[in-house]
Amino acid sequence: VCGSIDGNLPILLNAHFTPTHPLSLYLHGAAGAGKSSLVRSLVPSIHAAISAHADPELLVRFVKQNLNKPIQTLRLELELRPNNNDYSVMSIIQGRRMTLTQSKPGLVLVGLEEMPQFGKNRDPSQEEVGRLVSMRFSGRKGEFHEEEGSGVGGGKKRKEAPRNSTKRGISGDATIITIFTSNYHLEPPTLEALERLDMFKNLTVVNVAPVVGKDREAFSIAYLKQRVKESRVSLPNGGKENVIVQQLNIPCGEGDIRPLVRYLRMLSFYIHALASSSKQLDHGVSSIDISVSFDASTNITTVTAENNGDEQSLQLKPGSFQNLYPITSMSMMLDSRASHTVAELQKLHPNKLQNTSELSQIIGFYFARTVLAPTVILSHDRQLIG
Repeated sequence: VCGSIDGNLPILLNAHFTPTHPLSLYLHGAAGAGKSSLVRSLVPSIHAAISAHADPELLVRFVKQNLNKPIQTLRLELELRPNNNDYSVMSIIQGRRMTLTQSKPGLVLVGLEEMPQFGKNRDPSQEEVGRLVSMRFSGRKGEFHEEEGSGVGGGKKRKEAPRNSTKRGISGDATIITIFTSNYHLEPPTLEALERLDMFKNLTVVNVAPVVGKDREAFSIAYLKQRVKESRVSLPNGGKENVIVQQLNIPCGEGDIRPLVRYLRMLSFYIHALASSSKQLDHGVSSIDISVSFDASTNITTVTAENNGDEQSLQLKPGSFQNLYPITSMSMMLDSRASHTVAELQKLHPNKLQNTSELSQIIGFYFARTVLAPTVILSHDRQLIG
């Protein structure tokens, strides 16, 4: 919609965005560097940018496919089938461009995760996976084969594609953004197989490194503040208190960032619990200052909530599964469902459950949606964990 400040009626314009050049990336780096997180963040970022500057009605969909599995399994998942009414990954990718709820075709970001290592006698092998992707994305069935012919320098020449392969494939579709992630470098034979497709001719290889030093410290406090802010809405009076993280003095580590993220998520859980149980909430307190410190000599993390000179502290120690557990009892801070679940388990298995306090805390993490992966709760009784 377009109008002017002189009061004229707005003019309806048909916003339109049609990419003409394919975009494909190969992100590689050490485990925990943030490759998968970057891919997930690109979906809302691309949508926001296009919506603001080109077409607000255009949707960006996401399809994820893991490549680090036996090659026979990958062949089944990437199989080209005669219609799109199945769960073939190829059909899903094509179907996401235009769903029944969309007024126009959109973009699809395909995350091809965990490209395996290169080498013979591996299953899967990076070269085999690259060839399979090249074949299926180009609409070809069968195996990746070359034949003797009049190739460059008298070498091998690839067979011509079947006439209907372009209808089955997606290699010429610039609305499909493809991003590979891997812990390993992209080797030349794999790149050669991929570059036979138009969508991978300009494949950009990017080395992703984990944040270090001051950047890692800045990430830690920014992420903790974000998690605390997200959990504030469930405080007793709707999160009107301003819970401010004033100090974060913890070891941030190096390399893989996932243990640090997990540690910060647990801290946010305890900060939320400390703020929720604070007596000051009943007296109209508008802010609570939080400080977190770590004592390397005792391996204890201390979380302190302070307002107007009144302090509440909570000491945490590492325990089973590398979780943080309170040194003193936190029964009043636990979700009642966690306490109920452990009580029911004790009835079912008397004298068999050991260290119920840690089990209660783990179940408390689950009910609080702390997102500590992996979170697996198994029970034959649906009501026990529902």
